[in-house]
Amino acid sequence: MKVLLLLISLTVSANTDINKRKFLVPKSTLPVEMGFLVQSLHMANLNSTEKRIFDQSLIKLDQMFEKLSKEEIYFIIKTEAYKIVLKNKPDLVIQKDSYNKDIIPFFDSYIDKEPISPFAKWVLYSIKSDLEDVLESSMFATWLVRKKYNNPLDANLRRLEKKLELLLPWYEYIKLTPPKDFDNGLKDVMLSLLDRVNLYTMQLISYSNPLALEYSPIRPKFTFFEDREFDISKKSEFRKTVEKVVDSVLKEQTPQALPTPVNDWLPKDDGSLPENARAYPTPDPNYKTPEDLPKPVDDWFDEI
Repeated sequence: MKVLLLLISLTVSANTDINKRKFLVPKSTLPVEMGFLVQSLHMANLNSTEKRIFDQSLIKLDQMFEKLSKEEIYFIIKTEAYKIVLKNKPDLVIQKDSYNKDIIPFFDSYIDKEPISPFAKWVLYSIKSDLEDVLESSMFATWLVRKKYNNPLDANLRRLEKKLELLLPWYEYIKLTPPKDFDNGLKDVMLSLLDRVNLYTMQLISYSNPLALEYSPIRPKFTFFEDREFDISKKSEFRKTVEKVVDSVLKEQTPQALPTPVNDWLPKDDGSLPENARAYPTPDPNYKTPEDLPKPVDDWFDEI
C-alpha cells in the first residue's frame, strides 16, 4: 500500500513539473514594446522552425544589445515596432462614417470583449491613441472642410491625411474581425518585427565594428532577458499574469502634467562675460539675399 501511495505521489509530482516551463522574457531595461512582443510570441502557435528561430533570435539579441547604448536599443525597437504596424495596415477602403471621433470608444469595448495577447493589446491601444489625437484635433475639422470643397491642403493637413490613411484601415479591419482572429493574425507581424530588430541591430554594430558580430549559439547567462516560470497547463493564468503587466505599463504611460517651463538656460550677464561676448555681431555689408530659396519637402511619411 505504501508503495502504491509513493507511486501516485511521484506521478502527480512528475506531471506538475512537466507542466511548469520557464519562458525567456525581457528585463525592465528593455522597452515595453519588446516585452509585449516576446511574451506574445511565447503565447503564439509557432511551428518548430519558427520556435527555433525565435529562441536563437533572443540569444543573439542579448549578445548584440551589450554592444549598443540604451538610446540605440530604444531607438531601434520603438521605431521598428511602430513602423511594422503601419506598414502592415490592412488593404481596406476607409468608409465615410469612419472619419469621426465617435469611433474611439469602440476600441475599449473591443479590447475588453475577450482575452488577447499583450502585443495585440498594445497595437490596439496605440492605434486608438493616435486616432484620438488626430480625430479630436482642431486641424481635423479644417481638413474635413478642405476635403469637402476640394481645397488644397498645406503640409500639416497632408501629414494629418497620411496618418488617417495609415490608421483607419486598422479600424475597418477590427470592425470585421473577432478579437481572437485579430490576435492570431498578428503572428507574422510579430515575427517580422523580431527579424527587423535583429537586422537593424546587426547593421548598426557592423558600421562600427564588423568583428563584434560574432556570437555564441549558447548563452549560459543573459543580460537583457530572464527566465520566468509559468504553469503551461493553466494558460489562462499565464495570460492573466502577462496582461497585468501590460495593463500596469499602459497606465504608467498615460501622460502626466508637464513641468512649468523656465528660462534658466539663458546666459546671465553678471559682469563676468568679456566685452565682445555682449556685443551683437556686425552684419556683413556685402551680403546679398539669394533670389531662389530651396523648397521645403514633407515626404518622410513616404517611407512607410
